[in-house]
Amino acid sequence: MHYLLGIDEAGRWPWAGPVVGGWFLIESSSFPLLENSISWINDSKLLDQKNRERILSDLRRYQKEGKCMTSFAFRDASTIDEVGIREANRLCMQEVMTDLLKNLKKEDKVDIFIDGCDNYIFDIDDVGYTFSRISAKKKLKLPQKTGLEKIQVEYVIGGDRLNPCISLASIIAKVERDRMMCEYSENFPMYHFSEHKGYGTKKHRDALLNYGITPIHRKSYAPIKRLILGES
Repeated sequence: MHYLLGIDEAGRWPWAGPVVGGWFLIESSSFPLLENSISWINDSKLLDQKNRERILSDLRRYQKEGKCMTSFAFRDASTIDEVGIREANRLCMQEVMTDLLKNLKKEDKVDIFIDGCDNYIFDIDDVGYTFSRISAKKKLKLPQKTGLEKIQVEYVIGGDRLNPCISLASIIAKVERDRMMCEYSENFPMYHFSEHKGYGTKKHRDALLNYGITPIHRKSYAPIKRLILGES
């Protein structure tokens, strides 16, 4: 079988909340039919909440029908503070790949599309795969020792706009993260997380000045660090 896998993250820049990695997997011959049925596929940031939710609902339905697979992974604020946002994002993507590779056969082919140009190194110990550093500009086969005969990884700058698989992954990540932030908003209503999703808006800054930080704030981020040090 030949599969297409799109991976993207949501929540790299907010001051609070998790970073979420979303993924979308489909058999390559099935993708044109799915793409035609979701004609408004685009970068999640260019869609309103209603359309993002609608697309994710469609994807969940297609998944139940066996037409595709979707999932997500996340790392919380404490992990981001401990290892940094880039590493936290890599860990989300590595979890995605671990889950995927456990279910692939040696003869399967998979093209992996990742948004951006981070050129992450993935070490999937429990399934015996080590992903080498991959060029951001080229689609290259991974070393044969990976066990799968045909795995290719392509980093796509602006991929959430250019590659439909990445676009769908970005929608999954965005919707799931927004839902988490709405849940946090119920626990910390004075911060209005359901409105700004943890980004650095004036309302968020005012809440920080009035109420201080919460356990879901990223203490390693400069605006929060300044508050902790009393440099607001």
